[in-house]
Amino acid sequence: DIFFAKVKDKAARRINPTQFEDGVALMAQKRGLAFEAIVKVLMDTDGPVFEGTEAEASRFSERAAGSSQESPNAPVYLNGKPMRSMSSKLLSPQAPQQPRKALSSEVQDAFRAFAASGEMDGKAFSKVARDAQLVDRACSNIDIDLIFAKVKPKGERKLSVEQFDDGLAEIAARKGVDYQTVVDAVAACGGPQFVGTKGDTFVATELRQKGEGGIPRTSSSRSSAGSSVSSRPGTAHVQQQPALEVPGERMDALRALFLAFSPAGEMEGKTLQKLIRDAGLLGDALTMTDVDLIFAKVKHFGSKRLEFDQFVRALAEFAKKTGREHLELSQAVLDVGGPQFSGTKMDAVKFYDDKSLFTGMYGDDDTRQAAVAKKQQAGVGPKAPEVDDSEDLRWVFRQYCPNDEMEGKTFAKMVRDAGLLDKQLTMTEVDLIFAKVKTASSQRKIVYLQFLKALGHMALKKAQPVDLVVDKLVSAGGPQFYGTVAGANKFHDDKSLYTGMHAAEEDRDEQAKPQARRMVISNEPASSLQEVFLRFSPTGEMDGKTFAKVAKDSGVLDKALTMIDIDIFFAKVKDKAARKISYEQFESGVREMAEKKKVPFEAIAKELMLCGGPVIEGTVAEKNKFHDDKSLYTGMHGREDGYAAQLDTPPPRPKTAQVEVEVGYGPADSLEEVFELFSPSGEMDGRSFAKMIKDARLLDKGFAPPDVDLIFAKAKAKGVKLSFRQFNEALEAVAQRKKIEFDALAQIIMDAGGPRLVGTHAEPNKFHDDKTTYTGSHGR
Repeated sequence: DIFFAKVKDKAARRINPTQFEDGVALMAQKRGLAFEAIVKVLMDTDGPVFEGTEAEASRFSERAAGSSQESPNAPVYLNGKPMRSMSSKLLSPQAPQQPRKALSSEVQDAFRAFAASGEMDGKAFSKVARDAQLVDRACSNIDIDLIFAKVKPKGERKLSVEQFDDGLAEIAARKGVDYQTVVDAVAACGGPQFVGTKGDTFVATELRQKGEGGIPRTSSSRSSAGSSVSSRPGTAHVQQQPALEVPGERMDALRALFLAFSPAGEMEGKTLQKLIRDAGLLGDALTMTDVDLIFAKVKHFGSKRLEFDQFVRALAEFAKKTGREHLELSQAVLDVGGPQFSGTKMDAVKFYDDKSLFTGMYGDDDTRQAAVAKKQQAGVGPKAPEVDDSEDLRWVFRQYCPNDEMEGKTFAKMVRDAGLLDKQLTMTEVDLIFAKVKTASSQRKIVYLQFLKALGHMALKKAQPVDLVVDKLVSAGGPQFYGTVAGANKFHDDKSLYTGMHAAEEDRDEQAKPQARRMVISNEPASSLQEVFLRFSPTGEMDGKTFAKVAKDSGVLDKALTMIDIDIFFAKVKDKAARKISYEQFESGVREMAEKKKVPFEAIAKELMLCGGPVIEGTVAEKNKFHDDKSLYTGMHGREDGYAAQLDTPPPRPKTAQVEVEVGYGPADSLEEVFELFSPSGEMDGRSFAKMIKDARLLDKGFAPPDVDLIFAKAKAKGVKLSFRQFNEALEAVAQRKKIEFDALAQIIMDAGGPRLVGTHAEPNKFHDDKTTYTGSHGR
């Protein structure tokens, strides 16, 4: 590790061939050997060596003491000191490579037998070694795993047939035998060997017939109860049970019954249980547990369903279990005829069976409408009369629903206002009639034609002529409103009794109520969409609240574009985890608005530009005598208008005067000098730019501080300050906004000079100015 850290580059994690050679030289120096000797040992290793831990402690001692010859894996000593385990493998001479034959058919056949998919994993490779009896003390299971890891490609988990052949060669080298000996042992095993316990003749026969994994068996997997057997040559076979003798016609009938219960051709355990239960075969001799056991007995190992032949054998087992003849039991099964279904039949219910009584969302289904039509065609019950269209009915309909669609509650109010309710036509009947004339269960309103049908149903329900019902609706004259008239109140109605603030000169009812006043920062429309963005967000970033205000102030909100849509668009265009959007994202949001309203993008942009900027709303307060009439002021507030003088009080002191103090700056000779005076660092921020405009007295109603901030934001680059070039561009924008020549604006700014500082001059104070009045430590 030290050598590796020494030869690698700083902060690197790998070394190149040159650095690897330097590391080998350090190894030789550390061990006291020649560089060529270490290189020769490394070249003889022929790649990485894999090793593991064997649980048997006697493995290495037996190998060392079993022969007088030097073992290939004996420890190697350098300078009288044994090397470490990995080093002994790296520095020990390799056993001579065993001569290998070309890829033989035996190897290919064995590979296909153990790896039917064409690739062999480590588990199958270990099974090859075990079934071929290649695992012993010289080559343990761990050695087999190491050999598998050695011959497989790096990063892969399976072997090809060529890599399988290399693995057999490694096993031969590990065991110290010829390669052909290992191949012959693998070929002699004849394929995978399976070991199990015999439980019954049926199971053994079926396992032998079907087999597992697509590999042919040479013998039964079970030989005797409780004994362990294999499929190696020489193992006794279990005789197959002779097939049941069933007449052909009965076999066809059983097959038809089998398909009736299992249309897919395979029967599950629960289906077999239902068949036995439907045939009435369950009892003390044959319980449901016996059915499950026989099902598990006759099915294929690992399967969950029965084929037809297994179903016939299961019937034979049922006959044996119950002590009946097979033909007798099969006849009992055939008498079932197919799956039997049982249930409880409910009593007749008028409100369920008669679908013409269905109401609400259930009253509009096709079955009910068909039943009503059928009754009408058969002459069951009278048919609702038709109502002719008229201008009076259209006028009534529009009075109750100006949008040409009538809700259920509006329909009920119309009937109530017209005085049509009685014992025959109750409010419940009105709701039923409304639900009847609707065309769909999801519909909540009716149109004019459905309204006419509803009038016919009302006339039918009341058993009155249609004209009488129509006359009552027309004579009602539209919606009726009800309320309570308050009684006379002297102290409220006689305004001459009002006192206090209510007893003003003007009548209180005639006083103007507070009205909202809209104030716009910039009265001029914006020239571009970007200017609108900057007026609402001078910082260059807009939050969701401001984005919603843009939509509200510009008047683009309506039924098609709601405030909820605005919030969704803002969340859609902003970056993830961000709370503000840039101008590009703002433009994307405007496009979303246009798409939602189904209008061109330019139309929405024009509405926003006409808005100009934020709209500020406020409330104008009512007149207040004690606030507006300053002659009523008292105390310190009364001195301003001479109210205190009327009371023969001393005149008030003069107000504190504010004086402008110039710090020695006179008119400047050039704009560059003004720029240096306001920004000594060489870059001007927004506050200094605004102060320069203010000191030059350029602000007025048409050019407010927000306009100054907008011009500064346009002129500056991605940074936060202006260079002298950007300063000149900003002044050009100011001149264009104030509609004056640039030279005239420059002269005004140069005449103003540098920054002007304003302070407050304090009033004279006797106890501060007259030091003879000082006491204590200050009087000394």
